[in-house]
Amino acid sequence: MSKSPKRSRRGSLLFPLGVITERIEHRDGKVDQVERESTKRLSRLELDLAQKLHVFGCTEGLVEISDRAEDPSDRIALVAAERVI
Repeated sequence: MSKSPKRSRRGSLLFPLGVITERIEHRDGKVDQVERESTKRLSRLELDLAQKLHVFGCTEGLVEISDRAEDPSDRIALVAAERVI
């Protein structure tokens, strides 16, 4: 059963933002780990340089999306902490 949202002093709902931001941070770490491993494997493959660069570019695009999700997550965590204080 999930926890119910907490109410702040002003009466607005505060969802468990800490849990959400931790999940985002954890998933971003997984993406970074997959990126490092795939880069190592890619360098060992017998592909043309152009093919390697194409795959690497696709991988970088996915990592950038993950990083973009983590940045607002960090900001949300700070705002939530300020509201509690």
